Amino acid sequence: MSEREIMSETVNESTPLLSNDETSNRSIIKNPWYKTPSSYWALFLCTVNAFSFGLILTSRVEFYVQVVCKYYYNSKDFNDVNNIDKCNIPEIHAITSQLMMVLTLCIALPGIFVLVPFGALSDRKGRRLVILIAFIGRVLDFSSIILVGNYIESFGIGFLIVGQLMDGLLGGYPAMTAAMYAYAADCTTSERRRVIFGMMHGGLLLGIGIGPIIGGMITEFTNDLLSVFYVSIVPVINAGKYSLLATAGISLMIATSYAGIQTIIFLYIRYKFEWSLVDQGYLFGAMCLTRVVVLMFLFPLFVKTFKERQERIDNRNVQPQREDNDNIVIENNKLVQDEKRMNRELVFDLWVIRTGLVIDVIGYVMYGMATNGTTFFAGACFSSAGIISIPTLKSLQTNLVLPSQTGVLLGALSVLESVTNVIGPIVYNTLYSILVIEEMPHLIWYGISASFIIGCLISFSIRAVKSKNRNVEMGDVTSS
Repeated sequence: MSEREIMSETVNESTPLLSNDETSNRSIIKNPWYKTPSSYWALFLCTVNAFSFGLILTSRVEFYVQVVCKYYYNSKDFNDVNNIDKCNIPEIHAITSQLMMVLTLCIALPGIFVLVPFGALSDRKGRRLVILIAFIGRVLDFSSIILVGNYIESFGIGFLIVGQLMDGLLGGYPAMTAAMYAYAADCTTSERRRVIFGMMHGGLLLGIGIGPIIGGMITEFTNDLLSVFYVSIVPVINAGKYSLLATAGISLMIATSYAGIQTIIFLYIRYKFEWSLVDQGYLFGAMCLTRVVVLMFLFPLFVKTFKERQERIDNRNVQPQREDNDNIVIENNKLVQDEKRMNRELVFDLWVIRTGLVIDVIGYVMYGMATNGTTFFAGACFSSAGIISIPTLKSLQTNLVLPSQTGVLLGALSVLESVTNVIGPIVYNTLYSILVIEEMPHLIWYGISASFIIGCLISFSIRAVKSKNRNVEMGDVTSS
């Protein structure tokens, strides 16, 4: 048998683009561990990158509140702003919400135009180049905050827009994350990609969950809000057509909600419960710890149990066919079993997505009903378990395209995320500004719950189908 024939039998659409000891079925020259392609490199980078982002998560909101507070009282001819402890009023929160909306738009709008080219660039030139470019944008963004914090009279609040625009034009966090997921997809098979994406998301949440706690402690220890921004730079430097449209609709609902949540939640608990930075860090840390446990331990165990059960069923179905001497019949039976297996995995993915969305709906309703910090904390931990829908949805989407198109797909999804970063703040920050003035800020959580309900309803338009001319390796789903 020729080498070409051997390659045709061992390589298909599901074969990883980067071979390693786990995925390669051919004898290759082993590289040193630090040069061996592995999805765990992407897991490590996601965790470190998220940690640097989490360090300034709550401090960034507090920084904006203090800057707006100083601007607000200066406009009313109060010169000694440092002695005024009245920043926790509706007017300042409303202005801060609008400022954060503008800054979010400055980073999201450029992303709509640059993320797809960055995705294509990562397919041609490699993932590391895109990660490096996005890293430069992050450093410029952090630097603008440091400059405004130290020399606000010289630079003014408007200079914050420069940093956000540079971050957006260079891809920012979405481009960096998409490149990491694309690298992980290059190193894994389609069957294992779901779990790897879940572990990556868990690592991301682990970093972003620990970050606010450490950031709050650093701020209180140094008594300087900007100190955490200096520290945050260090980890970064070291670190089917219709079905796709339907899944994109689900992604739109989820990402729009998260875009609105990420800033409002800290404004809400500061205004409603008057929590300190450390308290806010503990809340976010508990949410992320719950997600880490779910994604890195419970979810992989559940997936493993499901796959082992299905393998036992497949083995029982295939066993009687082994005595048949007709190779054609055996091959046809194998294709039928592969088709059934793929349909089961698609249905499994869809129900995982739906379950996660239902958990989110219940959790955010608990947010709105919470009258004290304990109830809000419980709702936050419960809703965190709904995170299982995100890596499962991303895995489903990547399985619907060829491996060579993964970078373009993830780039397109990053553009969609940038669009939601435009829509989310406009809708939810504006709505929160209105509701907080009317003393009804809790109603914002019911609006967010509605987005998850819509996403759950969209998921029921996707179903697995049988096709005579199907590509079993890639799966086949349709929207009804």
